Order: sequence, then structure tokens, then C-alpha cells
Amino acid sequence: MAQLRQLTFYGDGRLEIPLKPGSTCIGNLALDGAMPVVEYEMEGQRLPFRFDCGTSTSVLYAPFYHRFKIL
Repeated sequence: MAQLRQLTFYGDGRLEIPLKPGSTCIGNLALDGAMPVVEYEMEGQRLPFRFDCGTSTSVLYAPFYHRFKIL
């Protein structure tokens, strides 16, 4: 993924990989070693999340869950 330099995922399932990556786009994907980290905005806060696409469940830390849980 790092070698591609720029990826855009769309809500309808499309993935765009430009031949020439732009220099002014706002990025929200980084790599921590081989682990992708995505940035997501919740209640006006930009938060980093580990992106594990091979898992079938999610784990939320208690402080995050209590802060952002939806009843």
C-alpha cells in the first residue's frame, strides 16, 4: 500500500489509485509498520484507528466506548 502513495476508497465500493498522486489532498491513512492506521472524525475530534481488514470482530477500549457509545 505504501508504494501506491495515494488511495481513495468510495462508499459505493470503488477504489481509485491515481497514476500521479496529488500533493494537496488530505490524507487519513498511514502505515505503522505493516499495520494500516486510518483517521476518522467523531464528534469533531480526529481520531486514529488501527485498520485490520482480516478480522471478523471489533474491540473498543472502555474509555472510547463510554465517550462515544450510541444508545
